[in-house]
Amino acid sequence: ELTERRNLFVHTDGVVSSQYLQVCKQHKCDMDLNIRSGTFLDVSREYFENAYMCLYEIGFKLAHVIWRRLQKEEIAQIDLNLIKQSYDLIAGGDYEIAARILKFFTHSQMPHENDSNFRILMINLAQSYKWQKNESKAKEILNRCDWSASEDRFRLAVMVLQDKWDEVYGIMRRLKHDNNFSKSYYKDWPLFKKLREEPDFLRVYKECYGETFRIEEEVLKQKREAADSENSSAS
Repeated sequence: ELTERRNLFVHTDGVVSSQYLQVCKQHKCDMDLNIRSGTFLDVSREYFENAYMCLYEIGFKLAHVIWRRLQKEEIAQIDLNLIKQSYDLIAGGDYEIAARILKFFTHSQMPHENDSNFRILMINLAQSYKWQKNESKAKEILNRCDWSASEDRFRLAVMVLQDKWDEVYGIMRRLKHDNNFSKSYYKDWPLFKKLREEPDFLRVYKECYGETFRIEEEVLKQKREAADSENSSAS
């Protein structure tokens, strides 16, 4: 439907043609039943965003599949790119498209350089569902892996996504001695955005690092803005 609508804009100024109807019917496109030949189509914000996500998803998946097929020796670089791109999508709030991409690249037939990379992708997939308020799906994703023998950084992520704050604080206290785990992660990573709102987090962070967490005011501002938005939607 997207490519056919593009053709309409180029050739008929958006007026529906018989070809548009025929092609969309042939491919069983989900269409407004009121559309007829001569109907004028435009692009709403919702349509544009859906079209963008469709093209982004197809382009990203295709590029990565070809990359994996033709340059198998670059699997480490490929994994790192996938991790970075999915992180950027989540950090930007594009949770739905992140979930679509990560679901595809974490299925059982998709190779990865190592188990750590796979687990990072699973964590990202779980949080992409969590931030869409799909807690049950996030839990299902986490339950696909055995995290009992994992490094503390993975266990921390799992506990955070499950809102198990007492366990989180215990792992935080252990990770303060880990030179490979930076305290800046608590500020930068979207994984920790709900943790940053927990009152005890500020106390435990200061206990671990001997300093006040520096984005307290930003967190409070975000909470106020979220509350104002909910109140506005309700009214």
